[in-house]
Amino acid sequence: MGQGYIATRRETVVSVFERARARGELAPEADVDLLWQLASATIFFREFVSGEKVDDELVRRLVDNVILPLTRG
Repeated sequence: MGQGYIATRRETVVSVFERARARGELAPEADVDLLWQLASATIFFREFVSGEKVDDELVRRLVDNVILPLTRG
């Protein structure tokens, strides 16, 4: 994967987190770069390392059990 592609995806995801922060939905101290890395690493690992499917249930679990708890500070 090219760095341009990854940088574009990162910008998109980080901007979503930043907008959530501006709305007060994300703790001011939440590390949005780490959140981006955790989410993308989990999806990459499932898809390319373990060969497991990335589906809506995984995304829900990732958001509910990892991302949201980390955003609340």
